[in-house]
Amino acid sequence: MSEISAAPRPQGDALVPVAGAATDVGRLRPVNEDGYLALAPAFVVVDGMGGHAAGRAATRAALGALAALWRLRHAMPEADEPGEVLGMLLSHGQAPGLWRHVTDLARRVGTAPPDHMVLGMTESFYVTCARQRVMPGGQLLEGRTLHLPLTYLSLLRRDETDAILAHELGHFLGEDSAYSVRFAPMYASMMHALDSVADGDEDRISWGCISAVIFGEYVLESFHRAVSHWSRVRELQADAVSARVAGPEAAARALVHVSALEPVVYERLSAIARRPAEAGQDLIAMLQADVQAHPLQAHDLDAEAATSHPFDSHPPTLERLRALGALPEGSGSASALPALAAPDDDSLAWVRSLFADSDAVQRQLLQDFKTDAAMHNEEKRRELTEIRDQVHGEVIVHERRFFLWLTAFITLGLGIAVCACVMHRAWHAALGLLAACAFFAFMTRWFWLRCRHPVMTLTPAALLLPGLAAPLAWGDIEDFSAQDIGNFFTITFQLTSEAALPVRQHGNYQRLSVKAKKRSVIAQMSSPRGLKKQRLLDLLVIYWRAWHASEALRQM
Repeated sequence: MSEISAAPRPQGDALVPVAGAATDVGRLRPVNEDGYLALAPAFVVVDGMGGHAAGRAATRAALGALAALWRLRHAMPEADEPGEVLGMLLSHGQAPGLWRHVTDLARRVGTAPPDHMVLGMTESFYVTCARQRVMPGGQLLEGRTLHLPLTYLSLLRRDETDAILAHELGHFLGEDSAYSVRFAPMYASMMHALDSVADGDEDRISWGCISAVIFGEYVLESFHRAVSHWSRVRELQADAVSARVAGPEAAARALVHVSALEPVVYERLSAIARRPAEAGQDLIAMLQADVQAHPLQAHDLDAEAATSHPFDSHPPTLERLRALGALPEGSGSASALPALAAPDDDSLAWVRSLFADSDAVQRQLLQDFKTDAAMHNEEKRRELTEIRDQVHGEVIVHERRFFLWLTAFITLGLGIAVCACVMHRAWHAALGLLAACAFFAFMTRWFWLRCRHPVMTLTPAALLLPGLAAPLAWGDIEDFSAQDIGNFFTITFQLTSEAALPVRQHGNYQRLSVKAKKRSVIAQMSSPRGLKKQRLLDLLVIYWRAWHASEALRQM
């Protein structure tokens, strides 16, 4: 029988309701199969199963699932903060030609023009209905926003730009962006809630939440598959809008051209970000020079299609090209790709005509990017300096003398036993003990020689391992792991693919091996002297990270 009660408790001048619950085994059964859940304002009683097998476990599982749902409800986070985008909010006065052109394209697509347009550098073309904050100005945008990258605008032909803009406006036509605004926060909230439940405090029913978490993860995975599927469907629908407005040939060429331009744009922006003070002032001229110096190469679309995943938000480019009629069904990408034509002078002049003062817009956009990059570089420089400064001089690691003292003690004991046997003229026993004594004396000397030399020496530039002909540079170490078995401590250093295989040096007393096939170096010791094993591993991480930090600072 269960009893649930709730009574108010005074707190100052207010009454705060509190809940309590209790249950009793009763007189019929030795095991209490009833359960309760008192989470005001919800009160639940789970009756037992009348002595059936695992009745108590069933009760606890039911309560655990209900508790998990309750915790999921209260673990939902508040509304997400607006996303940030680096760019320039374009007014009608700053870009009258662009506003006219986009408005005309929206009319041809069959949708309303966007509420806002943002000119950026670091992102590609996209539309969104989510709240965004434009940096560095800090303007908060609500409604429908179209983002245009100046980088791609200056490298595409006019009909390709029209095809991409029609594609993006096509998402407004299908309310795809509004759909994402509604469901993306729900998905993020559910993920956050599941994590909160899984990491919840241990209590008498928390184990029952495990099944609810597993079921929730299954539901989320299924939901993610469905969302990704319909996202790919909407992309194909937007491609159809693009083909209707700009023509299928231009739409297909734009798909291939943008993907081919991506590494060119990335390299140019990365070069500016690394040294913003040394970069020029004409972004469009720099990008044009990059394209002329490095002929564009189309991506391997067959490989892209082969590695597609059910969670991909976009269909493979081959599928999109075939849907546009640019590639016959069953053909590969090597022989029938649209030509990658460079933008002509008319296209570049058209881009400049979209703005009231294109040079001023470009300079301001580039300066904002440089300022942001300089701030990021300074922050990164401080972090790297802190990591580098954690290393001070060398750390010499010696092996514990446990086996040295052990073998020495055994040798001494055997020596005494030999003397005793000689005194009692037990020659056969003396000979056997003498042989054992000689063996342990040899092992004592061997361990003594091992303990005289360090197992490893950590320096800022490299790791010194006796037994290797040359120091092992930190840059040649990709990763390392440790294995602790009894009194033996083994560290395996995995080498990078570019590193030269170390040469094993003979004539030392260290347990060291080089595995050519696995590209690894294995060092074995009993235990580090004066260091805990975890501290040694921490020091290896510190020195490894410090070297990489020094290299990054040198390249900045």
